[in-house]
Formats: sequence, C-alpha cells, structure tokens
Amino acid sequence: MRLLYREFFDKSFISSIEAECVRLKKQITKIFGNWGFSSVKKDTDLINYFESRKGKWNRFVQIGMGGSVLGAQALCEFLDTPKGKSIEFVDDIDSSYISSLTYSPNTCYHIVSKSGSTVETIANFIYLINHFKGDPGKQIIVSTGSSGFLKDYADNHNIKRFLIPDNVGGRYSVFTPVGMAAASFLEYDIDKIFVGMNRALENLISDTHASPYLLAAIASEFLRKNRRNLVLFCYSEKLLKTVYWFRQLWAESLGKLIDKDGNPIRTGQTPIVAQGTSDQHSQIQLYREGPLDKLFCFFRGPANRDERLNAGPDFDRFNYLSGYSLNEIKYAEYRATKHSLAEHSPVISIETDSYSEQSLGLLIMNLMLATAITGELLNIDAFNQPGVELGKRLTKTILTKNEI
Repeated sequence: MRLLYREFFDKSFISSIEAECVRLKKQITKIFGNWGFSSVKKDTDLINYFESRKGKWNRFVQIGMGGSVLGAQALCEFLDTPKGKSIEFVDDIDSSYISSLTYSPNTCYHIVSKSGSTVETIANFIYLINHFKGDPGKQIIVSTGSSGFLKDYADNHNIKRFLIPDNVGGRYSVFTPVGMAAASFLEYDIDKIFVGMNRALENLISDTHASPYLLAAIASEFLRKNRRNLVLFCYSEKLLKTVYWFRQLWAESLGKLIDKDGNPIRTGQTPIVAQGTSDQHSQIQLYREGPLDKLFCFFRGPANRDERLNAGPDFDRFNYLSGYSLNEIKYAEYRATKHSLAEHSPVISIETDSYSEQSLGLLIMNLMLATAITGELLNIDAFNQPGVELGKRLTKTILTKNEI
C-alpha cells in the first residue's frame, strides 16, 4: 500500500505534515499495543476446523450486521473466489435475502455478532432455524464475544463457537474469526494475510512516514479546516467492498459527541463512497462546483491486462482511443479526475500493488491504524459507538408494545 500525498500539496504543507508524523510516531509507538486489534493472533482452532472439513461444503453464508460482515466481504472481493465455491452475506432483514437463508446440506452458515444480541442478526438466525432441515451443530458456526445470547445458544445446542476477543470491536475484527472464517473456507493463505498485517505494525514502529501517520495527519488537519466530508473515490472494482468497510470504520470510530475528557465536541468526518468511472457522471458536478468542504481520497489497485481497442473508420471521432485498453482508459480518467478536483480541494491517493493475501493484510491493518491514530489526534474514543444504542432501544420498545 502506498499513500500518495505529494502530488497536489505545496512544500510548506508537506513539511508541516511530515513534521506532525515525527511527533505522532513518538506518541503512537508507546500506546498502539493497547489497541486490541493490533495484537490479534491467528486462530489455529478455526483453521483446523475448516481444514478437517475440506470438501464437505461448497457454499458459505455469513449472517451479521456492519463490521460482522463488511470486513469479510472486503477480503472476499479483494481476493478471488476459488472455482466450485460460493459465498453469500446476509446483512439486512429483507425478503430479498431469504434465498440465502434457505437450507442447503452443502452450506456452512456463519452467525456473527460480537454482543451476541444484534436484533437483525438474531432475527435472520431465527428464520434460518425455523427452516433448518439438518443438524444445526453440523452446519452452523458462531462467532461472538465471551458472553451473551449467541454464546449461550451455541453452547446449549452443541454448535461450534469461535471467540471474538473482548477488546476488539466489530469494525476492527477482520483478522478475528469474523473475517478469517470466510478466508479459511475459501482456502486463502491465512499466514500471508498475517504477514501483511504484521508488516503494517512493523512499519508503524520503524517508518516515520508510514501510511497510517500520513493519512491521520492529513485528514485531521483538513477536518480542522472544515473539510468535514471524506470522499472515498474507488477506481478498482476489487477494492470497492474495502472502501465500504472503511466507510463504516471511519464514520463509527470518529463521529463522537464528547471527547475523552467529557467535553462536548460533536466531531467527525462523513465518509462518502464514489465509484470511478460511473460516479464521474453523477457526483463530479457537486464536487467541482459545490461546497468546498471535502477531502478526496482515491483508491486504486493494479489493473488486469486486457486487449487494446481498434477504432475503425466508423469511429473516426474517437480514434484517440485506439491502441489503449479499457483499463488504460480508466487510468487516464483516474488521473484526470484527481487533477480536476485538486484545483479547489485537497486530494490524496491510496494504491496497492497486487491483489494478494499479503497486500490485503497490509491494507486493512494500515486503514485501522490510521483510524485509531486519527482518534488520538481528535482526543476521542475511536473504539466505542454509543450513538447507535438509542435506535436499538427504540426498536425493541416498538416491537415489545406491538406498535407495528
């Protein structure tokens, strides 16, 4: 992963950001070991479980909400799904998901909730159990915290249970069984994922200009300048789910009412997902001529090789496209869009060199570290989410009082 930040900023700004990174490194290297997600270890029990059942299932369905699904989706889109296997995610309570909840004997069902009581997850789980035709203990697995309804249910019904560490929040849980169960089913190289993850941690210790420091310093500086929206402009299809996962990570971690000292702060930077090139035709007008309240972060991975176009005489007006592949044309639009937005707004880019397990681990960990570091800069708790609790309580009240 590379964070490109020198393209559009002047020397004075670059110097100030790099000086801030020097200060940050001294601060963060003393405390990042206290962040639960930074010390997650490979779950050998999980890996052995799927190794012993290789060939038993060809379909995997993960049921959860938010961080219980998004990280796993990110890694499955980043890496290719092997032939003969399929994977589905249920992250809403909607009739369109019923087909994924239909019983099949070749399917492993993975129920995920850190708290063990997420209403939507439990509702979908109840639907699955109501229509289950086999032995749940032979096809259902559960990933949850050390206490809660799901833990008790799994233990009482002889369902295999994996632990989400208590000090790792859902949106930071990609390297726990939340993400690694799907990775194990798809036979990804878990060791290489952790090599990438640990490389990010090593860089944090050794490199003053490591990507997490740069991203945190730049984002927080522009937040202070009222750039309250972070547009995540993704130019790689295989990175799109990673961007959606990062949207949740950034929003839920940094949108806070009070700081660590109890002072009202109401801070945060709203992440907005845009997809290149399609959203050039739906959002650029706003971004170019609307409010100057945005920081743009572009995402791009390596392009697959594809054939070059040959515009014949019928396409004379477009002969400038001849000799270029579709991916090369997309790259030209990526560069052009960055330059057009940089006229009035700050622009940075995140690029990854390959779609490999190691690159995935590096990217995911770097983005988690950047988020946590930004929380330190804002003096907020980047690991809680008190703002989501009221909606949960009101939902329970409406259902309990039969107010539908």
